[in-house]
Amino acid sequence: MSGHSRSCGVCSGRGKLQCAMCGGTGSRTQTAYYDGRPYPESVSCSSCSGGYRFCECCSGTGRVSTSETSSDNEEVNDDEPDADVPAGPTSTAELSALHDEAIRDAYQAQQEVLQDLENKRPQVRDLARYHKLVQWVQDLDPVAPGTAKALAGIVQELNEAEESDLALSFQIFESACSRIENYAWILKNRKAGH
Repeated sequence: MSGHSRSCGVCSGRGKLQCAMCGGTGSRTQTAYYDGRPYPESVSCSSCSGGYRFCECCSGTGRVSTSETSSDNEEVNDDEPDADVPAGPTSTAELSALHDEAIRDAYQAQQEVLQDLENKRPQVRDLARYHKLVQWVQDLDPVAPGTAKALAGIVQELNEAEESDLALSFQIFESACSRIENYAWILKNRKAGH
């Protein structure tokens, strides 16, 4: 058996992933207040560096170790993708790392939604609805099944109410929760041998 490496299927060999929190821009817009009036303020994204995060599956190298049986005279070309290797994560460890990353992203996105709601507080006309929404977000469990679907409903409501800036925060939260559910489902089926 000879050990070698192949391109990481998670980051496609780049060693980095686009930040889901800022969409790869490296900054986020938040509402700041000056003399009691709101204005948009661009701030550096606290989740990444320049719009990218290092890939946790390959530790930022772009390569993952594999072991294959090869004869002494057979050359393994590490630069070419294997035809039978899927482009996505192939090992349970890679999937678990992605699942854990999605959980961290979801909890961080939850805190950012709460911060965005707090920033909107001075502009709120319906305080009862506002407090109900804040409490609902605080009580959400990002890992619970169905959370992504519930958040998608809120995103739709916010878009219909023309609150697109707040809808974007909820959409980032929903995306991370959806990734949690997807990776959990894949891991469950992989462990069951499907």
